[in-house]
Amino acid sequence: MKLHSTVERTLLILRGGDSIGFLHRLSTNHLEDMKVGSCTSTVFTDSNARIIDMGIIGKMQDMTFFIGHMSNHQRLWEHLMTRKLMDDIEITDSTELNDFYLLSTPMTGEAIESRESATLVADGPFTLAVISKISDQGPLLEDFEEDADAIERIRIENCHPGPAELSSDHTPLNLGLGHLVHENKGCYLGQEILARMRSRGRSGKQLTLVRGERLETGIDGITSWVDDVGLAVQRINP
Repeated sequence: MKLHSTVERTLLILRGGDSIGFLHRLSTNHLEDMKVGSCTSTVFTDSNARIIDMGIIGKMQDMTFFIGHMSNHQRLWEHLMTRKLMDDIEITDSTELNDFYLLSTPMTGEAIESRESATLVADGPFTLAVISKISDQGPLLEDFEEDADAIERIRIENCHPGPAELSSDHTPLNLGLGHLVHENKGCYLGQEILARMRSRGRSGKQLTLVRGERLETGIDGITSWVDDVGLAVQRINP
C-alpha cells in the first residue's frame, strides 16, 4: 500500500455556535444537516463562480474543521475572515501543528474515523490522515510505502482535482464537481452563474483524462501529469 506525505494541505478549526451555518452560507454544498462525527466536501467560490478552494468539512462535538489546499489558503482565509460579521465563530489556523498523509486505500462513507492518534476522512480515491506532529505516527503508517508518483497516478486516473486544477481559472463545473454544487441551495457567491450554466447545459470546459508519451503542463490544457497519464481542462462546447 502506498502513501504520500503531503505539505499541500491546510487545517482550519472553527469554534462557536454559528460554525456550520457560516460555512453553509458561503459554500456550494448543503451543510446544515451535518451530524457530529460526519464529514463532507464542498467548494468555496467567488462572485464569478471561480474556485477559491475545495476541501473537506468535518463536524465534531466541540468544533468544526476544514481541510483545504495550501495554494489557495490565503485567498480562502481572507474570504472567510472578511465575511464573519457578527457570527458566533472563532477561526484558528492549525496547519503547522499537523502532518497530512494521503493513503492509497480508499475510505467509504461520510464518517470521521479516529485511529492510532490520527483523524481519518474520505478524500476522493484516498483516505486522508491528519496526525498531530507531537503524536507517534508510526503505528498507522508502518504498512505503507512512501510513493508520491503512485499516489499522483491514482489521483489523475480518478479525475480527482488537485492543487493544479483547483485554481481561480476554473469553476466547480469545469472540474466535474457538480455533485458538490447543491441544486437547491442559494446565497453563496457565484450561485447564479453556476445555476445558469447548469440550466443551459454549458460548463464551457471540462476536466478530462488524457494519455500520451509527451505530456507537458500548459499544452492542450494539461494541468498535471505523471508518466503517460494526465489531466487537462479542455473546452467541450462552443
